[in-house]
Amino acid sequence: MSKTTSHKGIGENILEKQLRKRLKWFVLLRMMAVAGVSAVLGISHFFLPFTLQALPQLLIGNIVLFLLNVLFYYYQSYLESKRDDENWYRKAKIFTNIQISFDISLLAYFIHFSGGIENPFVFYFIFHMIIASILLPNRTAYWHATSAVMLMGLVSLGECSGLLSHYHLIGFYQGEHYNSLLFICGILFVFASTLYIAVFMTTSIMNQLRLDEYKLFVANKKLEEQDRIKSQYVQIVSHDILAPLSAVQSCLNVVLTGMTGPITDKSKEMIARAERRSMSLCRFAKELLDLSRMRVEREIPKHSMSLGEVMRKVVDTIRPQAEKKGLSLHAGDTPADDVLQGDAASLERLFDNLISNAVRYTPAGGKVSVQIKDRGAAFYVEVTDTGIGISPSDLPSVFEDFFRAKNGKALEKDGTGLGLSIARQIVQVHQGQIGVESELDKGSCFYFVLPKTSEKPQKIYFTKIN
Repeated sequence: MSKTTSHKGIGENILEKQLRKRLKWFVLLRMMAVAGVSAVLGISHFFLPFTLQALPQLLIGNIVLFLLNVLFYYYQSYLESKRDDENWYRKAKIFTNIQISFDISLLAYFIHFSGGIENPFVFYFIFHMIIASILLPNRTAYWHATSAVMLMGLVSLGECSGLLSHYHLIGFYQGEHYNSLLFICGILFVFASTLYIAVFMTTSIMNQLRLDEYKLFVANKKLEEQDRIKSQYVQIVSHDILAPLSAVQSCLNVVLTGMTGPITDKSKEMIARAERRSMSLCRFAKELLDLSRMRVEREIPKHSMSLGEVMRKVVDTIRPQAEKKGLSLHAGDTPADDVLQGDAASLERLFDNLISNAVRYTPAGGKVSVQIKDRGAAFYVEVTDTGIGISPSDLPSVFEDFFRAKNGKALEKDGTGLGLSIARQIVQVHQGQIGVESELDKGSCFYFVLPKTSEKPQKIYFTKIN
């Protein structure tokens, strides 16, 4: 297996990723445990036909568990705020080990004061072993299993020898098994084998899952590199084609304007047709070049800018075209604070592609509207129209390269099929998301979300604008 370029091993990188996701989840589980212990103590004391001799000690243990969890919660919140710290994983791993160690010790405490080795809840240690096997390296999980076995061994042998008091589960167990060495050894053997088998099975499954995840990671990286090389090749070819095409179009335009002398009507018609075709090819090559350039570069310079200002500029540019066609083009009010980190030229292209499409595929008398709403960490934008719509079979493919819906091609013969693909690429470069809803013959709604900063927000709201 090839090595990663990271200073950490493959498995440790994946473990860190898992730990980042589940650190808070671990604290929430413990709060559920506090509620569970409280419920068990209440039900046992008031409704079940057996008696807990050490109820005060058990209540004290539950209070300690709650207070520890409050402390863990605040430290977990502190770690969340330090996610960019290069030592974050080491600190999080130590924190997780401390939590599991405290949990094992407190569970041994509860078991001791509620029947010792005779308490069937002794097998609840298995949950801690599964958690340790998921979140921590294999060796650490086996260490926690060993510490649990040693703790229960010390408790059991201490009660058997009389060094520790034994608290009977009166009404639950008949006889006194806690002082039977054979019984203790049998239960401890089953207990230890259960924990070790649980750790072995869980770590084996997790190791295979991590290996599969790494293989997928490598495969995705290879695909990304191949896509980058393909885009780079297309970029070079598009650039090489665009220059002579532009020259041909310019020459045809010179001839059409009569600068080279008079031409017959038939020749003029043929040259005009060639000039239109060359313009279409130039536009296609330029869009292909722009798309390839964005895919190769992947990142673009970003600066503070007004999203509303970009929207209004594009709307003002397209409005004459919409009015000439007999359409109503409306731009909604923008948020008071509409500043984000982005590239103005790219976002202008994004608005232009979506609004121009809406105008192009909306019949006379229809409406096109653009709205921006503040969604906390991001801006939500909708471009809606009352146009021809998109069929359900075509919807999944609208953002693919060169794709054009059947009814769109019937209405507008000229088109590259790259406009929406470029729009998606611009949104992705800005760490956002884009989507579409449409109904045939009733209209479409293209919507996208752009985070206010360069970082992608944890929650992106696609709530429709009312």
